[in-house]
Amino acid sequence: MDMRKKLELFEVIRRDFQQGGHSIRSIASKYQIHRRMVRQALASTIPPERKVCIRPAHKLGDFENSELINKSQNNRVDAEKPAGSRVLLAQHLRPSRFSGHDCRSMKR
Repeated sequence: MDMRKKLELFEVIRRDFQQGGHSIRSIASKYQIHRRMVRQALASTIPPERKVCIRPAHKLGDFENSELINKSQNNRVDAEKPAGSRVLLAQHLRPSRFSGHDCRSMKR
């Protein structure tokens, strides 16, 4: 909800509460908002600003030297090769159908 619409809603909420004599719960159900917002509208004429979540920067740590990064660097080299000889990262990451099994020992 943008600031202008929220300001208008706050005005309507205050008017309903003061002149109409409605309760906080009835106003919240009428406009389909939380009772917390009705209380905010009654406490202040200006709606509070949204909080901005500040998250720490992503840290790769030990993951930088992992097999995935090395394979992606190999793919950059492979990109210079002709299209038929390129190895895709998805092929490296896709688990083998027979990983951990001997193909000859599988029963059908």
